[in-house]
Amino acid sequence: MSEGGDVRDHVNKFSDIVDRLGAMDIQVNKDLLSIMLLFSLPDSYEGFKCAIESRDELLEVEALKVKILEKSEVGSNSVVELAGSVRTENQKSYKYEFNGYCFKCGKQGHKSPECPTQSKPNKPNFRRNGPDKQNKQYRQEKQCAQADDDTLQYIILNLLVLFQVVDLGYLTVAVLHIYVVISNYLSLLMKKLMEESIWLVKLAVKSKEGNC
Repeated sequence: MSEGGDVRDHVNKFSDIVDRLGAMDIQVNKDLLSIMLLFSLPDSYEGFKCAIESRDELLEVEALKVKILEKSEVGSNSVVELAGSVRTENQKSYKYEFNGYCFKCGKQGHKSPECPTQSKPNKPNFRRNGPDKQNKQYRQEKQCAQADDDTLQYIILNLLVLFQVVDLGYLTVAVLHIYVVISNYLSLLMKKLMEESIWLVKLAVKSKEGNC
């Protein structure tokens, strides 16, 4: 949104894009949508954004829309008052922590140094062929599958960022569909890479068993 633009029009356009994605059976996490909407606001809303970020709870997207419209109407109201009323607007608790994406597994919510999938020092395992090893492989496959889903959401969110730079009112459903097709194609590529990674892990496990 450009500085001095119509806030209500901006919020409506944002909602329209989300509705179009929903019509294509693409659902974006509501908490992520709240973050995207919040950071699409111009610099004049910096105090507003800081007030929202300073809380332990993040407003749901619908409640955030209401707050943004109220802020645009009252203009110079105290940011302190806004911060105090944020907690009562939210019906679902959301711990506002790191919301970026891990460079190792692609999952959201932690940094790569904190990634649970990174290699750890080997520990003695007296049940090499028992359930523990099978559970470990299952967890690795599950984490890779989750990373694939989160990667698609990451692509969609980047598309939403693009839509905030371009005037939302002039984007057609056809153009939006092209971006969705591209994002799905990239998701398939990521899935293939994940499957190959799983295959390499299994191969390494078998090789280790052979050496033992």
